[in-house]
Amino acid sequence: MERVNRRAMLKIAAAGTFGMATAPWIGTAAQAGSRTSPLRAAPPTGITYGTPITIENATYRLTFRTATWTGGKTVVRDLWCVAGGQWQPLITTESERFGEQWVMCTHGTPNRTDYYTSTVPKWVTWDTLAAVDAKTVRLTAGLPDGSQLVVDWSVAGSHPEATVTLTPAASINYMVGHQAFTGLAASAVTEVLCGPRQHARVVETVESLGALDLPVPASLVEHQIGSTTWTWGVALPADEIVFESEHNDGIDSQRYGMSLRNESAEVQPIIFAPQFGTRSRMTAGTPYSFTFQLRAQPVGLYEAYKQLVQNEYGLTNYRANVYGTSLTATLHNLIDLVKDGPATTDPVTFTPSYSGWWDRAKSFADIENDKATRQATAGALLSAYYLTADDTLYGSHALPVVEFHVSRDRYSWMPDAHRICGIPFDTSTLVPLHRMMRGMSGGIEWAATQHLNGARDSAFRRPPMATPVNAYRLTGDPTHLATAKTRADDYISTQGILTGYDTTVDSGDFQYYFSKAWIELLDLYEESGEQRFLDAAYKEAQRFVTQHYVRPVVHGTTTVPTGTWVTETGVRWAEDSDVLPDYPGPNPPPPESADNWKLNVTGLTFEAVPTYRPITGGHTLLPMWAPFLLRLSRYVNDPLLANIAANAVIGRYTNYPGYYLHQFSVTHMKPDFPTQGPTGATRIFFHHIPAVLGLTIDYLLTEQWLASGGRIEFPAEFEATYAFFRYHTYGHRPGRFFDVTNAWLWMPRGLVTVNNYVVNWIGARAGNTQYAVGLTNTSSNAATVTVTLDAAKLNMTASTYPAKVYAADGTSTTATVTNNSITVTVPGKGLVGIVVSGLNLAGLDVNALHTEAPATPSHPTAKDYDIRTVTGVGKVRGMLLVKPDRRRYHAYVQVDSDVPATLHYRVGTGAWQSSPQSVSPYEWTISVAGLDNGFSYYVEIPSTGTTSPQVDLACRYRL
Repeated sequence: MERVNRRAMLKIAAAGTFGMATAPWIGTAAQAGSRTSPLRAAPPTGITYGTPITIENATYRLTFRTATWTGGKTVVRDLWCVAGGQWQPLITTESERFGEQWVMCTHGTPNRTDYYTSTVPKWVTWDTLAAVDAKTVRLTAGLPDGSQLVVDWSVAGSHPEATVTLTPAASINYMVGHQAFTGLAASAVTEVLCGPRQHARVVETVESLGALDLPVPASLVEHQIGSTTWTWGVALPADEIVFESEHNDGIDSQRYGMSLRNESAEVQPIIFAPQFGTRSRMTAGTPYSFTFQLRAQPVGLYEAYKQLVQNEYGLTNYRANVYGTSLTATLHNLIDLVKDGPATTDPVTFTPSYSGWWDRAKSFADIENDKATRQATAGALLSAYYLTADDTLYGSHALPVVEFHVSRDRYSWMPDAHRICGIPFDTSTLVPLHRMMRGMSGGIEWAATQHLNGARDSAFRRPPMATPVNAYRLTGDPTHLATAKTRADDYISTQGILTGYDTTVDSGDFQYYFSKAWIELLDLYEESGEQRFLDAAYKEAQRFVTQHYVRPVVHGTTTVPTGTWVTETGVRWAEDSDVLPDYPGPNPPPPESADNWKLNVTGLTFEAVPTYRPITGGHTLLPMWAPFLLRLSRYVNDPLLANIAANAVIGRYTNYPGYYLHQFSVTHMKPDFPTQGPTGATRIFFHHIPAVLGLTIDYLLTEQWLASGGRIEFPAEFEATYAFFRYHTYGHRPGRFFDVTNAWLWMPRGLVTVNNYVVNWIGARAGNTQYAVGLTNTSSNAATVTVTLDAAKLNMTASTYPAKVYAADGTSTTATVTNNSITVTVPGKGLVGIVVSGLNLAGLDVNALHTEAPATPSHPTAKDYDIRTVTGVGKVRGMLLVKPDRRRYHAYVQVDSDVPATLHYRVGTGAWQSSPQSVSPYEWTISVAGLDNGFSYYVEIPSTGTTSPQVDLACRYRL
């Protein structure tokens, strides 16, 4: 695209301290150059117009004229744009001409929340108009204080651009503002965009939002003119955007600001430059320049947004894996991190470790609450167990997390203060967990039924269709699905998803909730197959993606970390050493050179306004929604959604990266970050680690599904816990790999080696003779890679094996695996699948895990859980949790007692055994080999001699 490079014209005034000049403006409003109110407030009469000067390109026609009346003059502009192959008038009437205004804000006590009342605004009237060349006109104004303002309007590029040059007369703060097009009543607006909160028809105050608050550097308005939908507004040209850490610059050092309301509260695209702060302090006689762009297009706002971010800012899937680590290797790093618990377990006191795991709590340390833990996922570790067949992971973490969800009374839990025999979450968490445990444990099913009529806690923010759709998945009762659809229809209508809502949540809320529940609508579409839910999900996702930052990707490198080094652990325990282990890495990290594309914020968003704006906040590194954008992208054929998702995940982390990205830095991207630190570089939240693991698994599998056009697909469960934590879990059922069915995910570290880290891989075994490998290339360049299989793990004894190599479109060629290896070329941003045949997998230990549970229980009348309250003992729960490979079960017994308790139990007809517990919570996990033996127990309170009745449990599902 042809562009006019105006970078050389930028002469940014030297930054200085805040201060207000005492000298007043010279002259009165009647003098040339300014007024005390905009012309539209009291339009002049008796206007005579001078000879027009017109400039135009293929899309825009701008006609300028001098306008003179008794006591004043200025320059006005008409605007025509092409729509349907014809020139269409946008700004041509006298009232519309005065709608567009320029304002100079200075003096007073500038406040970005309202420049119009906190400064002394002077509304610019123009002195002269002249043609510079066939594509450019120049407007000049001499301001009352002696400052000079020059604006060059040019149509040499695709969109009109205004280059503004101010030569200030005094060393004070100046903010130049342009109110573009004309002001509209809120009722005339059908969609807007200015910052992350102002979308749909949400228009807030006159506040000028600085660059750091503008995910997209634009202020756009959609409205109807006749039968045509138009979107118009202002935007920063790509070459005007400086590659810098806008967040680290701070709210007081922003190059520009934008807003959507003028001084009369009408809706109007507005730009100010510079934004009040260190950059607005001018030096007398030193010119200051900036350039902005007008955009007016006969399309809806989302289409205008797409054209802006793709054509102007060059938004693509620009990222690739970093630091020698594929996303698959990242998955394995995260599993290792989760398992990095304390070397010794103290039954009472928390022992710091890099995972933050606390056995006593069955959860992870919560750094924000003293001596507390938090469980933010349910099935993520279980999914990791399925993918790796790691029995140690199951016993040490996956099973305890399951037990947490059928025992704790809240998700943020303190061992010394809170209770057990509770349920921390609700149906949206427990139904997918029950299904991930293959439906073989009645106690989990019971827990899932406890909130079929609604969420346990309103703080979970479940949309109205979430509970009934999960009730349907649990029970198979079609009335629940009908309820979900009815509630979703009502939600779509009452929330104004298709028509545009005009209110949103409080600014202190999670940015995720600035948009409506598009993920749950997408989930309902996948369950019901009904198009209207997909349409609504897509409409709202269009708004949601505008909350992600877009900045041009520039070549070169930058020495990082940049700017003020920010470190903030966020720890609120009584003593930091009580929760954080020692992080040996240097703080701050030593300077190093990093590729600019690695540092680019395109694809990132933030948690909430209050946690983002402070210098200790920043962009966040937990885009749980990314896999859902991939899914939606395929359903609606919108690659932009997938590109935003990829830019949020790929090349962002190689292990747990922490949470708040304060500035340009790469320390958090490296595989050893969570064990080296410094933790304050991004804040390590231990309970986020399994969430990042869940995100990574979901992204890897969804990436393969998208790239293969759905030809690689594995069954998944949609899990929602708290805040914006949503993801799919996998591995409990077999899937499809091109024309291979009954494929079980199995991809432990080392089973497959790919000799180029830009390529991600997944692996699955099918039956006893085949193993499949899916390869996705994160680079834009084709990658020729050698894939090597672990001969011992796959029982490979021959020197060659036949294979098929699949292209993404499903076509295949024959190949040969020689000496356990095969070399293939994966297209840039593309996929290749490999299926190796002739293997002998019948005797593998993992085979028990790769067998589906029976559809119905073999002993349907068996009682496998018991819930009761016993006088003198308290609440008592017992349940048999069947291990997914059905080789054993774990009897989990808990009692909500304030004093020590003893479990008395026996397996089958064996001898009774006693297990006293002196430290709360009073709970026991007894591992029992095989599923045929029953389990009997009762609980005693030794201090009172009180006991609960004997309970006899037996597995419903047996071999």
